[in-house]
Amino acid sequence: MIGEKRRIFRLVLILVVASLLTGTIASLILYRTALAEKSSLLETEVQNLARLIQAVAKFDRGTFKDVARATKATLSQVEDAFKSQNPVGETGEIMMGRAEDKKIVIFLRYRDHQINQNLILPHDKARSEAMARALQGESGVGQFPDLNGEQVLAAYTYIPELKTGLEIKIAMSEIIKPYLISGAAIAIASAVVILICIYLFVRISRPVLAELEKHRMLTEAVVESAQDMIITTDEIGLVRLANPATLDTLGFVENEILARDFALLFDPADDATMETIGRIRDDSFVNRPDNVVSLKKKTGESFPASITSGRRMVDDKPIVTIVLHDLTALKESEDTVRHLTHKMIEIKDEEQDKISRELHDTLGTNLVWLKLQAQQLTQNMPDRKTEAAALIAGIDETIEMTRSLSHSLSPIAIEKLGLATMLERLIERAARVTSASVTLKHENLDVKFSARLTFHIFRIVQEALNNALRHSGAKNISVLCSLARGRLSLVIADDGEGFKTDQKPSGLGLALIAERVRLLKGSLRIDSAPKRGTEVTIELAV
Repeated sequence: MIGEKRRIFRLVLILVVASLLTGTIASLILYRTALAEKSSLLETEVQNLARLIQAVAKFDRGTFKDVARATKATLSQVEDAFKSQNPVGETGEIMMGRAEDKKIVIFLRYRDHQINQNLILPHDKARSEAMARALQGESGVGQFPDLNGEQVLAAYTYIPELKTGLEIKIAMSEIIKPYLISGAAIAIASAVVILICIYLFVRISRPVLAELEKHRMLTEAVVESAQDMIITTDEIGLVRLANPATLDTLGFVENEILARDFALLFDPADDATMETIGRIRDDSFVNRPDNVVSLKKKTGESFPASITSGRRMVDDKPIVTIVLHDLTALKESEDTVRHLTHKMIEIKDEEQDKISRELHDTLGTNLVWLKLQAQQLTQNMPDRKTEAAALIAGIDETIEMTRSLSHSLSPIAIEKLGLATMLERLIERAARVTSASVTLKHENLDVKFSARLTFHIFRIVQEALNNALRHSGAKNISVLCSLARGRLSLVIADDGEGFKTDQKPSGLGLALIAERVRLLKGSLRIDSAPKRGTEVTIELAV
C-alpha cells in the first residue's frame, strides 16, 4: 500500500506539473504572437505618423520662408493633433525629441490626452536608447527601459525635415498582464480538474487495484500490466500469447485468438499493413518510430496503431513478439490541433478583412480628401506648383500603397483581381521592404479559379514569403506558380539559413500553411537543412 500511495503521489505531482506547463506554454505562445503583432502595429503606426509629420513639415516649409517659423507651425499642428489622438493603450506614450549639445531634449510628450513637460536627458542615457537611435537616423522597434526604468515596447524613427526623433511606446507590463492571468487560470483550472479526477479514480478503483496487485504477483508482470497490446507468435505466425490489453482493445476472448494466425487482428483492406505483416513473417521488418498499421476489432472497426517487433530463439525455434500501441487518442489530439489551427485561420482572415475595410473606408477616403485639398491649394499658390506637385505625388503614392495593402487583405479583392495580379503585387511589395532579391514566375494563371482556391493560394504564398523574409536571412527568394494538366504547382524557395525538418518549428507559419493545404486537399512537401535554404512545394488538383 505504501508503494501504491507513492505512485499516486507521483502521478498527482506529474499531472499538476503538466497542467502548469500547459498553461505556461499556451500563454507564452499567445504572448509571443501578440507581441509580434503589437510590434508590427507600433512600427507601422510610428512610420505612418512620421510620414504625415514629414509631409506637413514640407508643406509648411513651402508656405513660410522662415525655417524657424515653419518648424513652429508644424509642431503646433502636431501638438493640436496629439490632443485629439486616441491613446496607445493605457500606458502608451508618443514622444518627439531632438539632439542639443550631446543631450536629448524631449520637447513633446503625449499621454492620455495630455501634453507633458519637456525633459533634457544625457545622449548616452540607457533609458533614452530608443530616442537616441531615432536621432541617429535609425528606425525600428524593440524592448527598452523607459525614462522611469520600466520596460517598454518602443517603435522609433527619424523625421529628417524637422531633424527630430519620433517614438511611440507602451509598457511591457500592459502587454504581458492578460497572458499571465490567462496562464494562471488555465493552470489552476487544469490542476483542479486533474485532482478531482484522480481523487474519484482512487476512490472507485482502489479495490480493483488491490485485486490486480494480487494477480500481478502470480503472473508475468510486464505482459499482464502493459497498457500496450502484446502478441507472441510461433515460427508459422500462430498466436501463442495475447495480453489483456490486446483482448480488451480488440474485443476478443482468449480462445478466439490463440492458435490462430496473427493476421486475424489486422485490417486486410490496408495494403501497407499487409506489407508489414509479410516483412514480419520473413524477418525483414525494421523497427522505426513511424511504423503504423491498421488493426481490426472483432466488431469490424479499424483503428491505427504503432508497431514494433522482435524475434528470439526459444528451444531452437523462433518466437516473435509484437507490441502495438493504440494511436486513436493521438489521432484525436491531432484532429483537435487541426481544428484549432483552422479556427485560427478563420479568425486571422476575418481580422484581415476588417482591416482591409478600415483601410479602404477610412484611411483611403481621408487620403483622397487630403489630395483634393492639396490640389485646391495648388490652384491658390501658382508660385508653389513644384512643391505642390511633389506633395500630390506623395499622396498619390500613399493612396496606391493603401489600396494595394487593402486588396491584399480582402478576400473579395483577391478574387476580383485574380491570382496572378495579386501574386505580382505581393512580390512587388515584398521587394520594396527587403534587400533580398524576390522573384515571381507564373504560368497559365489566366484561368478563372474558384474564390476559395484563389484566396487560400494567395495566403499560402503570403505566409511562406513572410517566413522567408523574417526568419531565413535569404539573399534570394523565388516563387513559382504554374498550372498544367489540371494541377496547380506552387514552389517557394530561398537560400537562407534553413532548419531541421525533423524538429517542430517554433512559429505558427508552417502550421497555417499545412492547414490551408489540407483544406484544399493538396500535398505539402518541405525540404530544408541548416545553411542550405528551404523549399516549400505544394501540389493541388484544380
